[in-house]
Amino acid sequence: MRSRVRERSHEASAAISRSARQQRAQASNVWVLVADRARARLFELTSENRKLMEIACFDNPDAQIHGTAKDRLPRANESTSSVRHAIEPRTTMLERSIDRFARSLSDELENERTLRRYDQLILVAPPRFRGALHRHFDKLLRSCISAEISLDLTTWPVERTFEHLPPRPAACEPDDA
Repeated sequence: MRSRVRERSHEASAAISRSARQQRAQASNVWVLVADRARARLFELTSENRKLMEIACFDNPDAQIHGTAKDRLPRANESTSSVRHAIEPRTTMLERSIDRFARSLSDELENERTLRRYDQLILVAPPRFRGALHRHFDKLLRSCISAEISLDLTTWPVERTFEHLPPRPAACEPDDA
């Protein structure tokens, strides 16, 4: 008796899960991230009239301040005298700033993905910044990327940005965690 009840409840939950996946596939939310090293704009692609609606805008002010006194190399003392030498860092302050910005965008997208605010993501960014983003994306976030466009469209009007988007992005796999 108990095993039949468990089987029926398992079948019912499986059916509910299937119908939820089908509904998500039919009415999927598509977000578009348009970013470069200094600025990012997040849009939602509305399905009823296929327009872009801006959700958020992010700035990286440190990307604008390279080549100033902030970029002065750190110094090291000589062990036998008071002479100081410049130490060449492995990464520049600009590279670290870009990496921090990419990580913060990745964290924001991951939080929104776990809240199921979007199902598909279109990534529009120059190749170097796309690489910085990909370093911080986890596997599930990468699976939601339906298209990537190698352009810097952060300062373009929304209508011109919309012209570069693919006609209909494919759905991403939902996580069952």
